Amino acid sequence: MASQEPPGTSECVAQAMTDNDRIPQVLVVDDEPNIRELVQVALKFHGCAVTTAASGTDALRQAEASQPDLIVLDVMMPDLSGFEVCRRLRAAGNEVPVIFLTARDTSSDTVTGLALGGDDYVTKPFSVEALVARVRAVLRRASRSAAADDSGDAGLLRAGDLELDESRWSVQRAGTAVELSPTEFRLLAYLMPASCWRACGAGTTRASPRSSRPTSATCAASSTR
Repeated sequence: MASQEPPGTSECVAQAMTDNDRIPQVLVVDDEPNIRELVQVALKFHGCAVTTAASGTDALRQAEASQPDLIVLDVMMPDLSGFEVCRRLRAAGNEVPVIFLTARDTSSDTVTGLALGGDDYVTKPFSVEALVARVRAVLRRASRSAAADDSGDAGLLRAGDLELDESRWSVQRAGTAVELSPTEFRLLAYLMPASCWRACGAGTTRASPRSSRPTSATCAASSTR
């Protein structure tokens, strides 16, 4: 069940979803109607244009047809799992940011989702306020990455003497190359703290799962799965 507390009670309402004036297009995929509606209403309230899909097959069709800026993707669906949807998107060269939404919270599932190319992983029951904040963080990171593409510094993250280049899939520490497996690279990129700075001078907005905590102003969504 989900509470009906109005989204406007969140302090996040005054914050823009992206760093520009463009309205972000978000695709919400979940086979549970109440979850789809809850996330759709919350994201629309915060300035997103939202479409929904109830299955993995429909998600792939809509992802190709509408080219969303971000997908909120349930993992456990009856036809195609969210992991399989993401795998097919990446295999087709579609790098749309993906936030997985699932009742499964084991570390192995989180690693699988990130290794497949997911950008974040939210477990049910979840705080709608926290989900909106994560959507905002991923959208802003994607828009800054696009801006960095234009300046030639795409995907460069720095923290102290550690430098991670997402565009070249390379990591250096104190000028020395560090060999990482694809899974290790994705996990490091995901865990780079928000205090890191891109080469162009803009702070990253990558959010850690530990950074989002429910408050008295949040809505809770739950699943029986």
